[in-house]
Amino acid sequence: DVYKRQLKDVMRQNPSTKVFVSAWSAHPSFKDQRFSCKVVDGMDYCLPDPSGRPVVPCNASVTNPSSCETNAQGQPCPSSPNTSAVSGEWGGALDGIAGAEPDTPQKNAQGNCYNTGFVSMLGTWAEQFRRFVSEYRAAGVAVWGVTAQNEPLTQTGLWGSNFLTAKQEIDWVAKFLSPALREDDPNIKIMVHDDQVTGLASRALQVAKALGEAADGVAYLWYNGLEGTFEDGVPETPLHLPKWLVPNKVNGGADVRSLWEQLPGTFMLMSEACSGYSLGTSWVGPRHGEWGYGYSTGHDMLWNLKNRAAGWVCVHLSP
Repeated sequence: DVYKRQLKDVMRQNPSTKVFVSAWSAHPSFKDQRFSCKVVDGMDYCLPDPSGRPVVPCNASVTNPSSCETNAQGQPCPSSPNTSAVSGEWGGALDGIAGAEPDTPQKNAQGNCYNTGFVSMLGTWAEQFRRFVSEYRAAGVAVWGVTAQNEPLTQTGLWGSNFLTAKQEIDWVAKFLSPALREDDPNIKIMVHDDQVTGLASRALQVAKALGEAADGVAYLWYNGLEGTFEDGVPETPLHLPKWLVPNKVNGGADVRSLWEQLPGTFMLMSEACSGYSLGTSWVGPRHGEWGYGYSTGHDMLWNLKNRAAGWVCVHLSP
């Protein structure tokens, strides 16, 4: 209700404001925790494992979300039972570093199944999506669009998440999400991918092509550009360092234009950027007056628009 009031105030002042919705996690009862993971390009990559056993026990949850609204950056909410999740852990990030214990989504989730798993009850999840959008519409906040899932590939186990393979995202949007939402509003915009810019050519293109008119746009995030450091190239290891030394991919900005050219009628939206996201370093949180944040934001915005992005969204803003 707080968000509804704030959004209504914004839209009253600027009626042309476009609101889009991105979901993080379905209820654990909608999800299947039978999966296995391996590290690909420095990140955990998980697949369903129907023949296996659940790897996260679903025995922990946040005790009282309202009790931690004023927590400091990186301070976790109390959970029941109490867990020892460490701020800054990153799925797969420590793999390959001598003496480090590899992180996995299972380990990082600490028993909280909001943070892991594949949605198995897709029809029910689509109806919940539909109701959420309808409730906002009834409150006077028109939802312009949705992304199919926030970060389906960023499978860290550190925050609310639904894991999706490319095939699952195609089925989810074509058979469930798009029909449910467009029955109420034929003009609502549906975006796919909503994950790292480095995955545009390797994954987002496949999903968008398969969906055709069931999807309107491709959303993507800026994080693997390292706050505007790497902008207008193809995915690569930083500074061409050996993969065994730095396995993570960066860059990918050139693929924004490439997908725009290959997907006529489909828009590209940079759906999430924020400075101060470097978990495990001192560069976390706001730094008022920090010129580097301003430079990287402006620089990234210009490159994206030059490469035919339809827009650029800054998240985690606060009054």
